[in-house]
Amino acid sequence: MSSVFLPSDIFHVVFGLLSNEAEGPDVQTLSACCLASSEIGNICEAYLYACIHIVCGEGHASLDRKPGHIPQCAITVRQLKATLSRRPYINRFIRTLGFYWRRPNAAARQELCEFMERIQPHNVQTLYISSSYIVSWNQVDVPVQTFFYSLLESPNLRRLEVSNLDDFPLHIAFQPQPQIRSLGMSMLLLANVPGVSTGDYILPWMTKSITLESLFLGGLATDLMTDTLIRWRRADGEPLFDFSAISKLSVTLSFVYFDRDLQLTHGIITQSKNLRYISLHGTRIFRFKQALTLTGVKVQTGMISEMLSGALQQTKNTLEVLALIMYPNATSPLGNLPEFLSFDGCTFASLRCIKIQLYVYRNIEGELPNDGAWSRLADVLADKEKFPMLEKVEIWMKFNGWPEEPRDMIDIFLSLGHSMVEGQFRDRGVVFKADYFTFQSYKRLI
Repeated sequence: MSSVFLPSDIFHVVFGLLSNEAEGPDVQTLSACCLASSEIGNICEAYLYACIHIVCGEGHASLDRKPGHIPQCAITVRQLKATLSRRPYINRFIRTLGFYWRRPNAAARQELCEFMERIQPHNVQTLYISSSYIVSWNQVDVPVQTFFYSLLESPNLRRLEVSNLDDFPLHIAFQPQPQIRSLGMSMLLLANVPGVSTGDYILPWMTKSITLESLFLGGLATDLMTDTLIRWRRADGEPLFDFSAISKLSVTLSFVYFDRDLQLTHGIITQSKNLRYISLHGTRIFRFKQALTLTGVKVQTGMISEMLSGALQQTKNTLEVLALIMYPNATSPLGNLPEFLSFDGCTFASLRCIKIQLYVYRNIEGELPNDGAWSRLADVLADKEKFPMLEKVEIWMKFNGWPEEPRDMIDIFLSLGHSMVEGQFRDRGVVFKADYFTFQSYKRLI
């Protein structure tokens, strides 16, 4: 049967799945579908151009230093201008819009201003604003600022993520009827919000609290969060942010202000009633003061300790995915990971997947390529009583300071891991993978 005779609903379902993949739209497949026929292309274009991430600066969008969010959707201002000249109607399809600053020249800024005149801000539901370097909001051209204001004021904006923008006017997005459900901030040295130093700023026009479902705070964003997010109040005294519905939380626990960030993180956790994924980036670990309901935990830490192990044991009945980003000690490339995963005999009844990212430094010599570390890890993971539902184990290694070639010792070490751990899993059907760290492997972490 010819594709043109298939119901259009089928194409909408297929293209919708391709555009909503976990790692972002499948741009390559969607582009190919647009060329299949004019009928299919007319349907597919709305999904292909639903996500646009503009690289504002010199160079090509496919080169290094691409935006961290949805890099496959990256396009330069000049490329986008050429596309719009051929298909001026695609501006109404844009739902996810990103801007990545890479020291734009005068020509790029002019082209960006021309592009902004064609965008319909009220259609944008997700907005990313990031930079390859820290830039002050005051350095952004006035027409560009005005355009961003219109995006922030959109009643349909559901997700906002900002990074490396100093003095960003965050409060513009807080409307009388706020619809934002996901908020991400990273390396905001100071947000341009009145009362930021005291955290006592009142938003009198707010008619309801912002109910967040996802919150990401990286870099120095905890400075803003500590002073404002928790203590902000509306005119009626109710909190600006309602954390009861939050399901995903990611916080960078700074080394200098660790205790402050820890207290703040705990405050958000205690308000949540639906927390499923938590990502903690830091160098020290603590024990949660309350039982948590988590289906995914991601922790970046330089010290895997009994305190963290104890915290995770509180999730033994609900935890489905455990993801760790570790910096092992100088005596073993696996550090004390085997001992950490022993969990003192605790049974994780629902744990399906363990993902681990290890940063291995050049000064590690003790067990490379010795198989002692893998042997201990294999014994722990093979415990059926501890992990009865385990389906997959992934270990990704980034060898910092190691020469690119030759990598014989590293290859031997990874090969030993496969042979020893897979041998324990052979009769259980558990999939095991140990390989070099890649950008794709990092994106697969929670």
